[in-house]
Amino acid sequence: MIILHFSVIVLAAVISAVVAIDSVLMNYNDKQFMDSKRRYFVEWTVDWAQKELIFNISVATSGWVGFGFSKDGTMKNGDMMIAGVSPDGKPYITDSHTDCERNLRTDSKQDWRLLGAGEDSGRTVLHVARLIDTCDPNDYPITEDMASIIWAYGETDVKKYHHDQRGRVRVFLLDPVVHAAPSSQVLPTWRATKKVNVPAKETTYWCSIHKIPGTINRKHHFIEFHPVFGSQLAVDHVHHFLLWRCDAPQNANARTIFEQLVSYPGEECYFNDHHRIPIQLCRTATYGSAIGGQGVILPGDVGVPFGESKYYMLEVHFHNPEKISGLFLESGVEAVYTSKLRPYDGGAFLLSYDLFGFFMIPPGTQNFDVYSHCDSRCTSEMFPEQGIDVYAVQGHTHGSGRKIKLHHYRNGTELPWIYKDYNFDWSFQVVRHLDPERKLLPGDHLSLSCVYDDTWTNLTVVAGFSSLNEMCLVVVYHKTPIPYFSCSSLIPQETVLGLVGVQNVTRDMITQQNIVTSPTALQGDPLAEVTDEQVYWSEKLRAATATLTVTSSQVVACPIITPPDEPLDTVLSLARGYGDQTLMGTTSVPVLTPGPHSVSGFPYLNTQYSRTRNCPAY
Repeated sequence: MIILHFSVIVLAAVISAVVAIDSVLMNYNDKQFMDSKRRYFVEWTVDWAQKELIFNISVATSGWVGFGFSKDGTMKNGDMMIAGVSPDGKPYITDSHTDCERNLRTDSKQDWRLLGAGEDSGRTVLHVARLIDTCDPNDYPITEDMASIIWAYGETDVKKYHHDQRGRVRVFLLDPVVHAAPSSQVLPTWRATKKVNVPAKETTYWCSIHKIPGTINRKHHFIEFHPVFGSQLAVDHVHHFLLWRCDAPQNANARTIFEQLVSYPGEECYFNDHHRIPIQLCRTATYGSAIGGQGVILPGDVGVPFGESKYYMLEVHFHNPEKISGLFLESGVEAVYTSKLRPYDGGAFLLSYDLFGFFMIPPGTQNFDVYSHCDSRCTSEMFPEQGIDVYAVQGHTHGSGRKIKLHHYRNGTELPWIYKDYNFDWSFQVVRHLDPERKLLPGDHLSLSCVYDDTWTNLTVVAGFSSLNEMCLVVVYHKTPIPYFSCSSLIPQETVLGLVGVQNVTRDMITQQNIVTSPTALQGDPLAEVTDEQVYWSEKLRAATATLTVTSSQVVACPIITPPDEPLDTVLSLARGYGDQTLMGTTSVPVLTPGPHSVSGFPYLNTQYSRTRNCPAY
């Protein structure tokens, strides 16, 4: 066995602080196998003092080991090191990169440091480090954006093609990680899952009611959430799900409203003229998971209240583009809970371009920006005087989403971004913890920006619920619950539609298509046919659409959860969703407890936050 400079194999806790609170560790250490055969194992940490990443790599080989990064997980324009221990016992490491043709090149500037190397019983162990930003144009600068670890290995130290001994793993290398600490106590879990006979149509949002165990008769805390899928088919066809807590209005009996729905198979959440589930009573956001999402462990000082309400609603978005019939799929969530209450109650709200709102991305467009706003009037209404502390954020778009950023303004100045991913991968939508946590105060202005690329299709991509449509949304997880489930904005749809000669549309509840109602010449035509077949997307029209989408004033709303003085009969008769018809022009969308509205836009007059690289060449 050969060991050089190998005083540390396990990542040192002294490099970055470790906080243990109520059996939870939050630090900058992470570890995982890169492959399903569990032959390639990596653990890493961030040394913020030295501004570098330190990796411990263990691979079941006596040959060369390749490790590095790329934007999309391919070897094209990749950044990597190749290291190992030669047959004569000497360690080696080379800082390399690949060009656009995937040809391997040696960097003129060698930035990887080999801290130690060992080989024993057919396994190579490497301890290596690299600056977060080397300022080398051939290296991949690590940021808060999603990165792909690319890995490979050979059976000998002769470097040749690695065949299937390679792969990629998507990670956020600079994010803090929350781990459950080892404990002798086995905590109870609760499952909210449903087997659904998925309709043979492209998009279905299915809602069902679930009841907590009858033995829980006082407040507990959720401390972990994990997605549950009954089969690989369920994984393939569930686009996202949300768990909402249900609450009865004052002076109403929750059992009377919800108990009969526990045995009910469920129903289409939004596009449904025969509702039984009063979803507007289930609007306390608890947890969400989307494609690629993983389980989430809450920080040790916060737990989501559980037990005060006995009923929850599970909302599942099924994506069935082949319109397969006979799909009977189970999905949902398993939550870990504890009777030991934590210092803070957790809450969540959605910040989004209004989900019933409208925007359109011209076909074949790159870098198309969409903004949504939660303005100072809304935050003054939503947040208590002491503010709320945001501990995690989860971004969400559909297949055209490429970038997301959550801007934060206070007193005329933009503060550092709360959330940023300029390498957003819509198939890897995870909850990201923040360190430090971010304080939101009444009067702050929040702007969410999403950037899209629809060059994958020759059709116009519009806002909507289908996976082929688009959304711009983040779930904001915070301490100190607030009685608001969303803050959203939109451009009045007639403003956008006017660009393509349409005055008004209505939504077909069965096909979920927008149908033109005026002008008369286009009446009855699906809007998609108008934008895709009858509109000539000239450069002038494309530019006008992009400019209007970014600069147009938007109507902002922050609907409060059902007001306590709203009559129960009225509540039960309003069984459909997020929207507010006063924001939608004359589109026929039922309302949900509309709050006051305000008009806002991107705060161009504020001092904008910027970040520069500390590199001599920049």
